Amino acid sequence: IFSVHSRDNGIYSCQASNRLGIIFARKTKLVVQEPPHIVTPLQNHIVQHGGELRLQCTVQGNPVPTVHWLHNGKRVHHTSHITISEMGIHIRKMTKHQGGMYQCFANNFLGTVYSTAHVTVLAVNESHIPDKNGEDENEPDSINGATENAGKRKDSHKEKNKGVKLVLPSRPEISRLSDDSVM
Repeated sequence: IFSVHSRDNGIYSCQASNRLGIIFARKTKLVVQEPPHIVTPLQNHIVQHGGELRLQCTVQGNPVPTVHWLHNGKRVHHTSHITISEMGIHIRKMTKHQGGMYQCFANNFLGTVYSTAHVTVLAVNESHIPDKNGEDENEPDSINGATENAGKRKDSHKEKNKGVKLVLPSRPEISRLSDDSVM
């Protein structure tokens, strides 16, 4: 096998045959190791205060990657309102301070990958209103999670800035320093 892939995992045996019969050589098991990769990346979300948030980050790799969750650069742990599983993270009774940047880091000895999403928590009196084109007027204008006017109506945003177009900052460089921090 010249180019090995995970689908090549399995038990292989060699056999030789001629007119006198068949002879089998010893069996060998092939285990293909691969660095982690993200199958389902995180998506940005807008959640009502008191609502629920489910973030899914599906990863694959061999050995199976270890997954860590960060919120605004700090490690997320299980609590009475936060459940972390192989499928993702589930937060009940969202509060304003739980909005921000969420990251899913997956690593094994062959490498590390991550996915990032921005979560906006709307105050009780804010609403999630689609505009005439079916787009969400409260959806953050984003480039990899950076927000410009999350939770504000586009009309009021234009009036406030008198037609001035705002330019989003460039994509931030994120480096993992340890299991508990990013830079």
